[in-house]
Amino acid sequence: MCGIIPDVPHITRSHRQPVLIEEYLPGREFTVGIVGNGAETRVIGTIEVVMNEHETQPIYSYEVKEQWQRFVTYTTPPAGELRAAVEQLALNCYCTLE
Repeated sequence: MCGIIPDVPHITRSHRQPVLIEEYLPGREFTVGIVGNGAETRVIGTIEVVMNEHETQPIYSYEVKEQWQRFVTYTTPPAGELRAAVEQLALNCYCTLE
């Protein structure tokens, strides 16, 4: 990610707003919906973003989100250890940032 640092001023000027730059992490992509605050915080749903097999760049980018029908399938992971771990991690992160 260090290679992008010189481009940050140009990126913020061209978008005329703050930008978020994240390092790409390979692996499965999950989205966890969370509502509430404090003791009322809870998970309301979890989906997995599965890139279509024919995609050559498996990055869940803005373009992919805008044209999701072409690029991805959304699935609900089955109940079990993996989903429980993903949801607990998301709750922990949410509560830490709250």
